[in-house]
Amino acid sequence: MNLITKPGAKNLRLWKYFGFRSSDCKTVDPATKDAVFCRIESCLKTEVKYNGNTNALTNHLQRYHHKERVQHYFHTISCSAANHHNSIGRREESRP
Repeated sequence: MNLITKPGAKNLRLWKYFGFRSSDCKTVDPATKDAVFCRIESCLKTEVKYNGNTNALTNHLQRYHHKERVQHYFHTISCSAANHHNSIGRREESRP
């Protein structure tokens, strides 16, 4: 089974754990466009329903793969904190 990341995905840190089925490794198979598949080998529930957002993917990691969820969560927090810190610095620089 070939799995590809969602075309145009923004959250690549999360999508590294999931993929859509693809027969040509370029496009999503239309028959399975409403499902993504977990790439983690030890996964007991490999198929996850996909509704157009990443909520179900995040929930799957939280429920079945705590270690990966923690890695994803802490990366998200550190990126958010860095972005917040950078935006504060920019605001202070623009003050007279």
